[in-house]
Amino acid sequence: MMQAIQRLDYKGVFVYQNDAHLSTLRVIHAWYGGQAHERLVSQDGPRREVLIDGNTVTYVRPGEKSVVIMRRSKHPALPVTMSEDVWKSPYYRLRWGAVRRVAGMSCRTIVLQPRDTLRYARRICIDTAHDLPLETEVLNARGEVLERMLFTSLQTLQSVPAATFAPPVLTAGYTIKRLQDIHPATASGWHFSALPEGFKLLKVRNRGLGVNGQQVEQMLVSDGVSTVSVFIAPLMAPHRPALANAAHGYFMRNGALNVYSTTLANHEVTVIGEVPRQTIRDIVNGLSDQSHTR
Repeated sequence: MMQAIQRLDYKGVFVYQNDAHLSTLRVIHAWYGGQAHERLVSQDGPRREVLIDGNTVTYVRPGEKSVVIMRRSKHPALPVTMSEDVWKSPYYRLRWGAVRRVAGMSCRTIVLQPRDTLRYARRICIDTAHDLPLETEVLNARGEVLERMLFTSLQTLQSVPAATFAPPVLTAGYTIKRLQDIHPATASGWHFSALPEGFKLLKVRNRGLGVNGQQVEQMLVSDGVSTVSVFIAPLMAPHRPALANAAHGYFMRNGALNVYSTTLANHEVTVIGEVPRQTIRDIVNGLSDQSHTR
């Protein structure tokens, strides 16, 4: 499935829902030169456009005359990312469901049901001809859908002209922000003394995402289905005064995505992932800095 998302050429329209919010996007995707190329254009609300050229992502907001260019990890833009051997995971039960029709195409439903409360369930309908995910859902422990992606039209292509992915021509007045490249993190002292069962540290890297572009350390944690990012930056009290006194931090939720911010060892720690709140808490509780005390 993951190889089909990356290496097939296709175009279509899909609906993305988190909680009560709905958005529609048009996508065209191609694989050439050994890497993925993709263009996503919003179909409702203010126009937004995302261009993916291998590991470079360009976000364009014409209404705000804003362009942001950044590097990314090698994963598809569609909200379906998991390791190829997830079917062997001891932390999920795999169940095959009915054959259905989505976007006029036949697809087979699979359900990844977690064996504990540390992760969300996934329900995916995979195109029987090409292995593309035509519909994906993230569900909580009560079976409620937190997030959904559904193709309303989809067409596979023989090839896509490279000009399709050319950057837009910008008129006067646009501001362009280039976020610093991702680099492997140097030794900083931050580490996990423990992680929730089944989760492993994948990588640690530095990104120029902080206030005034200062380096932010990013730690990626995953169980093979869900990936959680932990961002660590020196505390900038003038910019985030509320956090300086936040003994227990605070949560925000957007669909299946939970976000938690707190302070540890004079650093601002932000944890983002499609996992339940308790899993986020457990990840933070296992985080420490050997060069500081909490």
